[in-house]
Amino acid sequence: MFSWRAKRQLLLTGLVAAVFLGAGFWIFQKFLPVPSCVDSKQNQGEFGVDCGGPCGPCELKHPQPITTFWARSVKVRENVFDAAALIQNQNEVLSSGHVVYEFALFDEFGLVTRKIGETYLLAQERTPVIEPSIVTSRDPTRVEFRIVSVDWQVRKDIHPNVFAERREYKVITAGEKKQSAVDVSVFNSTSYDYKSVDVYVLVLDTDGNLLGTNRTVLENVAAGSHNPIRFIWPGELAGITASVEVATRLNIFDPELILKP
Repeated sequence: MFSWRAKRQLLLTGLVAAVFLGAGFWIFQKFLPVPSCVDSKQNQGEFGVDCGGPCGPCELKHPQPITTFWARSVKVRENVFDAAALIQNQNEVLSSGHVVYEFALFDEFGLVTRKIGETYLLAQERTPVIEPSIVTSRDPTRVEFRIVSVDWQVRKDIHPNVFAERREYKVITAGEKKQSAVDVSVFNSTSYDYKSVDVYVLVLDTDGNLLGTNRTVLENVAAGSHNPIRFIWPGELAGITASVEVATRLNIFDPELILKP
C-alpha cells in the first residue's frame, strides 16, 4: 500500500501534469490554423478539397470543359468564308458572359488564317458559334475550333422559353438572280418583353455539311409575340438542303435584357 506521503506526491504530480496538459491543449488550439477554403484540406463540412459546403461549388473549382461537336466553313464569295461550330456547356451551375474562342482555317499547305471572337454561354447550353465573313488568301479545306478562355461564374438560370416555331428554306427570285432564303418565326412564350434575341441559322445537307450560315439580332421582342425573320443569301446555296437548324439565344448577362414597362 502507498503511504500517505506517496499518495500526496502522486496527487501533486497528477495536478501538475493536468495543468501542463491543459496549457498545451490551449496553446495548440490557439495557434492551430483556422479551417478555410484555401488550406488544401477537406474540412469544415466541405464536399471536396476547398469546395462545397461553406466554400464555393466544386464545379467552379473544377469546371467541365466546353464540348465541341464539329467545326466547318463555307465559301461566301471569292476569298471570304463563314465559319461555324457546334458547342455545349456541360456544367450544370456554371455560365459565362465572356467566352473567347478561335477559328483556325487550314488547307493542304498549312494555316490559312485565324479569327478570334467572343460569345456568352449559359449552363448546359448547346449552341452554334458563327463567325461570318472571314477573309482568306487561300481556300481552306479544314477548320479547327478551340476555346481560348472562359470567365466562369455560378449562375444556373432557367433558359427563357423563346424558340423558333417555324423555319423554311426556299429559293427566291430577285430580278434575274436566284437567292436562297430561310423564313423563321420566333415565338416569345414568356410573360416578359426582351430587348433582343440572338438568332442563328445553319443550313445543312444530308451529310451534315454546312451549306450556309447566318445570324441576326431580333430587337424588342414582346411577350407572347410571333416575330418573322427572313435570312437571305446573295446567291443560291450549293448542294441539296436537308435541314435548317435555328438557335434562339438570350444574353442573360445583359442587365437591360428584360424591358421594363
